[in-house]
Amino acid sequence: MHRAAVANAYDAGAQGILYRRYYPPPHRYPYTPQDSERLRYLAYPDIVAHKDKTFHVGPGSDRCQAVTYGLAEQLPRPLKVGAPGEEVTVDVADDLSAKETAGELWRCELRVMLHEMLHADEARLYWNGVEVPQARIRMADWVFQMRPGGEVRGYRFHINLKDGMLPQQGTNVLRVDLLKKDENFIHPISIHDVDVRVEYLPHRNALRHDETYEGAAIQFRP
Repeated sequence: MHRAAVANAYDAGAQGILYRRYYPPPHRYPYTPQDSERLRYLAYPDIVAHKDKTFHVGPGSDRCQAVTYGLAEQLPRPLKVGAPGEEVTVDVADDLSAKETAGELWRCELRVMLHEMLHADEARLYWNGVEVPQARIRMADWVFQMRPGGEVRGYRFHINLKDGMLPQQGTNVLRVDLLKKDENFIHPISIHDVDVRVEYLPHRNALRHDETYEGAAIQFRP
């Protein structure tokens, strides 16, 4: 998420990035090798462009409260049955089509958390004006989980955006229409947070750092 924010800032015309302070949990200080690696290249937009990123909107449990400078937050946003959902915009600085053509793109996934959604409820997603086929959606049950993220309950939609649905460079638009809701539950369903997760290969035909010889084929997700 740090890299995504930095990439979007450079794309908007920023000339540099300043961290007033940086104490990442749970270690805070001294920095771990992962903390140092995260910070080391932020002054180089050409290097950041080739690093994994999560472009996000909304107050997900894995991120700190954003500084909005007086701007209104897009999410959370309630949904009504039978009414078209309001559009949510996600800015993506990376040219993912070029990365895919170069053989560098490993994975690109859209994640949409629908808070208070149950298994019998139904929703339809539109990504940049195109309906997302149900066959491309994996619904993950977060209604009740004894693990981090449990403060948000509902269903998280995972959509593979490779093969024809890659985000465009710039502003992307998501719309969620609520088709059906169990009337016995009074809590409204809302879009809680949206992520576009992008993962790259270090170079064409390269191995990912988290691959092992035994597990490489298993970790590949087309």
